[in-house]
Amino acid sequence: MRTGTRTSPGRRSTSERTGQEFRVAPADPATGGIDPAAVATLVDCDTSLVSVIATSDITGAVTDIAAVVAAVRAKNPDVYVVTDGVQHAPHGVIDARGWGVDAVNIAPYKMFGDRGNAFTYLSPRLARLDHEKLAAAPEPTWAVGSSAPAVYAGFTAIADYLAAVGAATADATASPDRRSALVAGLDAIHAHEQALLHTLLDGTDRTPGLRASLGVHVHFADETAATAARDLILPLPG
Repeated sequence: MRTGTRTSPGRRSTSERTGQEFRVAPADPATGGIDPAAVATLVDCDTSLVSVIATSDITGAVTDIAAVVAAVRAKNPDVYVVTDGVQHAPHGVIDARGWGVDAVNIAPYKMFGDRGNAFTYLSPRLARLDHEKLAAAPEPTWAVGSSAPAVYAGFTAIADYLAAVGAATADATASPDRRSALVAGLDAIHAHEQALLHTLLDGTDRTPGLRASLGVHVHFADETAATAARDLILPLPG
């Protein structure tokens, strides 16, 4: 089952090839986001997988992943939940274990990193599923070859920058550990981006925002959408 406004032909063909029913939870027309309850209504005892995007690349709406996980597992405790975190990763904290998902992927190129590569978290129970692997490799191993060192070097530089931002925003007397510094850095970036987002939409005392600009129509801009969680993603039609 897939949630969102766009459906990949690859996902549909995979479900057809494996004899699985394919269901899509529609986006909320007011917020452009995904309502956890709408996802849960499509889950039953035979549902095997729920795939949900963390942030819409169309509307910028942020999905409450933990709420989705809770809602779908209330219907089916054994369902696997995987998350596309590519769009959200540059704008906020990815907390795979806190969310309770079985998989989440991110892509360095969204953070000015290397293209053509991605990093994925797998839960222990998903990692043990049958998959292609080297014959002598341990059961949860998914790597089938060597990764390019430059990929890790580039992503390490990204992580170092995020940690440096976090350390700079922390109490000068504290010495945050690596994870705490990364979380603080992403929180600071998120707060800064929210200020930019609201300035773009609502303007300042001297400059009108997009909502007040002649000839500009801002979608998902009513009162309901204004209070919805949203990342700094503003698609503009060509």
